[in-house]
Amino acid sequence: MLNSTSVNTRTLKLVEAYVLHRDGVAKKSLGQHGDALISLQKALPIRRDLLGENHLDTASTYNHLGMVYHEQGDEVRALEYYEKALAVKMNVLGEFHPSTAFSYYNIGSVYKDQGNYAKAIEFYKKSLSVQRAVLGLNHLSTATSYNNIGGVYNEQGNFERALENYEKALAVYKSLLGEKHLMTATSYNNIGDVYSNQGDKAKALEYYEIALVVTRDAVGNNHSSTATAYNNIATVHYSQGDKVHALEYYEKALAVFRAVLGDKHPSTAASYNSIGHVYANQGNYVRALEYYEKALAVRKVLLGDSHPPTATSFNNIGAVYKYQGDYARALEYYEKALAVQSWNLKQGKVINEAVTDEGFVF
Repeated sequence: MLNSTSVNTRTLKLVEAYVLHRDGVAKKSLGQHGDALISLQKALPIRRDLLGENHLDTASTYNHLGMVYHEQGDEVRALEYYEKALAVKMNVLGEFHPSTAFSYYNIGSVYKDQGNYAKAIEFYKKSLSVQRAVLGLNHLSTATSYNNIGGVYNEQGNFERALENYEKALAVYKSLLGEKHLMTATSYNNIGDVYSNQGDKAKALEYYEIALVVTRDAVGNNHSSTATAYNNIATVHYSQGDKVHALEYYEKALAVFRAVLGDKHPSTAASYNSIGHVYANQGNYVRALEYYEKALAVRKVLLGDSHPPTATSFNNIGAVYKYQGDYARALEYYEKALAVQSWNLKQGKVINEAVTDEGFVF
């Protein structure tokens, strides 16, 4: 029989675990991953000791540890903790519960990030199956699963299946949220991505323009989603050889990104890089260099010298110097780009690049 002292001690330890868990969740949301891990790893043994392995609070701490590792890019540790969370939920809640579906989603997301598309689809489909059974076909979580599955098929190049799932998601969003909602706009954008990847630029532009109208109706012009819509339209124009309209929309995207996210943000740097491409393609290497250097300055501050986007900027500046005939400077920047790429490959990081015919990197 427990005496009052042991009961009070147990209660205090559970409160301590709760506080540590909440602190870890808060630190995670702020991007303070190291501090988040410390708090969550302190909370976990208390919950396991006092509540047992098969308790939803223990599962919650497992899940958040998985999320922190996932955000850090440590897919192996993320998968380990997500699977532990799933095991608890299966024992306590059973397969057909929304929380179990969420664990399937988390595991699928890790496999997607690892490039294991077959496993990603397997777990996304498990999540979808539970959501359809528990929540029904006409539910936002079900639509999100359609989106996730569509995204994997799109990356695999299975465009027919990608469109099928994206269109199902769009139908649910329009039914539940209406035509003028950001999630509806996202679905139009996703469908545009598929057509763009298929090479059907006319259809891609059609859906991107619809996405822009819906986005502006939903959140206004001064929003990062609106900037993304401008950027997508610009990219199609660029691929069609329409540099005038490409520059117009890239500059609109840049203006919004700077207003909303500030000068020191990856999306702002990417916009500088895209505008540099247009000028380089036009043969205006002075302006191209100006924008590539702006992109590099932001990336060095945010990411440092050893990050793939920084290598992209080194490459593009080198390409400009090559076209200007300054081969010594071109070689200097190409060597910097190569050094960053080599370092990342040694770390096991895959570098995906889209290279133009002229040797510039998006």
